[in-house]
Amino acid sequence: MKILKQTVNVVTLLTFFFLGIAAGCSHFLSTDEEFERFRTDFETLIERPGATRLYPIVFKSQGISKTGGQIIGTCWLTHIEIDPEWYFGASELEKENVIFHELGHCICGLDHIETKHSDGCPANIMNATSLDPMCMKKHRINYLATLKKDCKG
Repeated sequence: MKILKQTVNVVTLLTFFFLGIAAGCSHFLSTDEEFERFRTDFETLIERPGATRLYPIVFKSQGISKTGGQIIGTCWLTHIEIDPEWYFGASELEKENVIFHELGHCICGLDHIETKHSDGCPANIMNATSLDPMCMKKHRINYLATLKKDCKG
């Protein structure tokens, strides 16, 4: 009986330990109000209300990539981070592109796609680099339609 009680105590202790780690990983994050409209638009696009609720979107400086470019967004296991310095200097279209791109990773499980249109613009919103504003304007309808199709895939 004593061994069983000690085993139960160890299991209980380990359970609370791992729950604490899991809770600590998300830092009890909540989405910054600035991002709510993009979350709603994404959920409407992919026709999955509430799909983004498990991934808080927060501001956090991102730093520089291995290739020397600025990282402006990252999808983590528990949340999405967007670089605030980039964000507050970006156009609405650029913001939509990056947030939809990161939600494409987190919600839809999509990887980077590096194909190009004949005009040199990326063929997909899931391109690894931030899209040129001219390309976003020119191909936005196609980018969103492809994202919707690939996300439902």
